Amino acid sequence: MPSEVVARRWNGALQARLRRAPLEEFLRVRDLKIAPAGAARDTDNLVHATVFMVDAGVRIYSHSHEDALDERQHAQVAEAACMVSHSLAALIGEPAAWRIAALVGAAQLLNPWIGLNAAAYAAAAAAQRFSEELLDPARSPRTLISEKASIAVERNDGAQVDEVARLISEILASVNDLAPQAFAMAYKA
Repeated sequence: MPSEVVARRWNGALQARLRRAPLEEFLRVRDLKIAPAGAARDTDNLVHATVFMVDAGVRIYSHSHEDALDERQHAQVAEAACMVSHSLAALIGEPAAWRIAALVGAAQLLNPWIGLNAAAYAAAAAAQRFSEELLDPARSPRTLISEKASIAVERNDGAQVDEVARLISEILASVNDLAPQAFAMAYKA
């Protein structure tokens, strides 16, 4: 029998492993890279899942629109990365990991459209807005995208991934048609 200290460490490791399992299985099924053990494992895995889901929405939008994404759409891509990474970080019991995952994921998503420096700036601006919304319950960023992303990973459900992508595509298509405030309210859960 292991000592009490070793048993506690193993128990904690088992609990952490069980919390990470849905995210890692989600990545594995889609042949996405699973980060090796280490301090950045959870963040790296969150980035991979976030980029996968948000990029699917951008690709759907791009297939039906020939125009490049405009500045407001860049902000919406970064906001979607925040929503997805926040919900997935909560799902795996690492709520503090969302911000770095959102920053890295949004920068990766926007880099091809606007370059790395502008992408990093847009990601930081979106993360700041999202953080402010988290602090104000009246402006809670709990959205349908967040809920669907969490369900998609928890259940490893491709239909929910498709739904997240469809919602993101709709946001990108309608962003120029709606005032920003009306747009934000349209997707509140």
